[in-house]
Amino acid sequence: MKDEQTYSPVLALNRISQEYPGIWKHVEVFHKLAHKDGPTSVPKWCYLPVSAAGAAIVSSNPNSHKDQEEAVFEALEMACIVAAIGTWRMTKGVYRFDPEVLEALKTSTIDCAILSGEFMTLPEWCCYCETPGFEWLSGPMLGFWCHLEWDPRREQVELRLLIDTDEELVPAMVPLGPWTVVEGVERAFKETYAYASLLPEAVWDHLISEQAEKLHALVSIVLYLCTQAGEIRSHKSDELRPCNPTPQKVKSGLRIFPADGVREWSVGVRIGAKLRAAWARSVQSGSSSGRVVRAHFRRGHYHNVLSGPRLNEFGERIPSEKRTSNVRWRYPTFVNFDNRDGNLPATIRAVD
Repeated sequence: MKDEQTYSPVLALNRISQEYPGIWKHVEVFHKLAHKDGPTSVPKWCYLPVSAAGAAIVSSNPNSHKDQEEAVFEALEMACIVAAIGTWRMTKGVYRFDPEVLEALKTSTIDCAILSGEFMTLPEWCCYCETPGFEWLSGPMLGFWCHLEWDPRREQVELRLLIDTDEELVPAMVPLGPWTVVEGVERAFKETYAYASLLPEAVWDHLISEQAEKLHALVSIVLYLCTQAGEIRSHKSDELRPCNPTPQKVKSGLRIFPADGVREWSVGVRIGAKLRAAWARSVQSGSSSGRVVRAHFRRGHYHNVLSGPRLNEFGERIPSEKRTSNVRWRYPTFVNFDNRDGNLPATIRAVD
């Protein structure tokens, strides 16, 4: 493993520690308050809600954004940054994807609803995914943090993303529910920007389309982490799996300690090897027109898979909306593949 201090997420963590001395002690206090039993208690899958992160910022630096109405948006942005990095601090998982798998996920389509239940199996409270070769606003994108946020006002689960670039950290949000990524982005824009309703329809549509296109690949990557747990491996041992820390007994009660160092996780190595092997064995095949068509993959896509009984006790068909639905990634399909030796499948499918 490389020097921990060279990791971009660690550098971001150190910058916040310097800008807001003692902030992590305040984060722990507001984490406990947010999860205190009661009607406003935050679900356990959300370690640090944005509101608690904002309170920790103010507590560690009372003069931050004081009496600056124009800085409200900036303060909210910083709260989103601290919520992501403060949550990641507890596990410090860095997820490195196989290049072939990452490229397949980048171009995969999501033709189904992005329900919150599909994201509850995120390996850790917050994951940092490396994205070599990705861009954000025409600049290199180093990676992104992903975690879940709970909005108590709407009782809404949100997928929170923090984009890591050379220039800045950019928060993004996608509400989760029975809608597509594009519809989720539209909801997020309406909630975030008060002037949204004043924009011309053409401008509004362009903003939604542009943002959705950027976030689509990132949501695809997060879905993979949530639905393909078997493809996540540790560099140290095949037996290790990512998980959240458990509370430890201390004199004052129970405390959750942050990870003592970065933990690297390899993702998609097995399927990546299969994809490369298939490419290596690909051959050119001629068509009736004489045109040579190279073997290629059709891009992968996410879709809903129904499970459970199809008929009820009376032999009547059970409506699809009443059956169990799970999101699955359909691996890229190899087209024009000459499988002469029969050793490689034309289609590689996920294994549960």
